[in-house]
Amino acid sequence: MEALKIINTPAIPILASNINTDIIMPSREMRKVERKGLQEGIFADWRYLDESRTPDPNFILNDIRFKNARIILAGKNFGCGSSREFAVWGLYEYGIRAIIAPSFGDIFFKNCVLNGILPAMIEQERLEALSQYCSDASPLIVNLKRKEICYCKEIISFDIDDRARTFLLEGLDQIDRT
Repeated sequence: MEALKIINTPAIPILASNINTDIIMPSREMRKVERKGLQEGIFADWRYLDESRTPDPNFILNDIRFKNARIILAGKNFGCGSSREFAVWGLYEYGIRAIIAPSFGDIFFKNCVLNGILPAMIEQERLEALSQYCSDASPLIVNLKRKEICYCKEIISFDIDDRARTFLLEGLDQIDRT
């Protein structure tokens, strides 16, 4: 797993509340029992117009300005629902390394940490300010060492358990941890 220290990229605003793991990774997209080949399935029902995989030009993941984004700004309770680890695997393979939201589904939060994605919780008001800043694909800096999100001259602190932080900073997978 890739060690995560500092990320400096645009952030993709997907701010609806209660986006569950079935939306992030629809069940029909889970064709294998491995972590590869899942990135095309993330947000498939929103990302494509039809079964032919025609990209929906109105969905933000298809906006060329966010092509290299490694951060998602999400609404409350992101990743709720089933314990579908495929959702996290797909996001990781797509290149997402941090998700910033006011809250997460408990199992999704743990799966993110176990699979190399930082789930950073911030207050709703701060998220709204970040969203306005990021709407034109301006980059954010997420510094896991300092537990900070920086943009313009603003700094937003977030908290994360020291053990989870160490796992992410060192890029440890489940085997490395044992």
